[in-house]
Amino acid sequence: MLNNGCFEYSFDALNDTLIKIFESRNIAIVEECFDNHNLFKIYCDEDLDALFLNSGVSFRKRDIKEINWLEEWKNFLKPGLLCERIAFKNDVDITFDNLNEIYIKPSLAFGTGSHPTTHIAASLLENICKNQIILDVGTGSGILSILAEKLGAKKIYACEIDKNAISNIKENIRNNNCKNIDVYIGSIEENYKKIKCNIIVANILCDTLIYLWNYFIDIAPYYIILSGFYKDDLINFLSSVKLRNYKINTLLYRDNWWGINFAISSDR
Repeated sequence: MLNNGCFEYSFDALNDTLIKIFESRNIAIVEECFDNHNLFKIYCDEDLDALFLNSGVSFRKRDIKEINWLEEWKNFLKPGLLCERIAFKNDVDITFDNLNEIYIKPSLAFGTGSHPTTHIAASLLENICKNQIILDVGTGSGILSILAEKLGAKKIYACEIDKNAISNIKENIRNNNCKNIDVYIGSIEENYKKIKCNIIVANILCDTLIYLWNYFIDIAPYYIILSGFYKDDLINFLSSVKLRNYKINTLLYRDNWWGINFAISSDR
């Protein structure tokens, strides 16, 4: 698992300018919580020192061409509960008694199971996805799609715009013996008119959720589960979108992060 000709940038803060630049360059933002501290990372094959200096965000940089990713992530990631019935692990040698398990192989993809937003999305999905068709937007490592299948979802469509994450998603699907997950590269803007599902789940940053909201409600699933709202982001989201035929069904809060389940109104 060696990565050649690549830089790792780690930083503690993220502003709108950086988000827009990273999205324009198709650079995935890895966001994890290690020892109750939120940390952002990106991986790229170009020097971005000037970009960070101009943005005013402090950063740490290192050449990672000689890093073994599996061992590197094992130093940080701790196994545990993803929701009440499912545990996650990043090491095949770890086992849990009387619990269904998800094994996520550490990589550059977002979604190792340790971040509060992943736990929130998983908890909101847990009791509603049996026999349903799920669209997982920004699937990252595929962890929520895998969770949905283990909880009895009939079909899952895992959508990811970062083509570099696809091999890890497919590997995680194979490692967890999942048979009902289809993976595709691309944005839902290009395909939303063709999509039929009962539930949408998206664990992404707030600005992206605002942008995608109208596409989500045009698909018209029974539920839309969104996670990735940090502190006041939820207020910003609700003041920026029109709910139309949807109402707030459930709100969850964990470690300064919010998640929300919208349900379609019965009187639409």
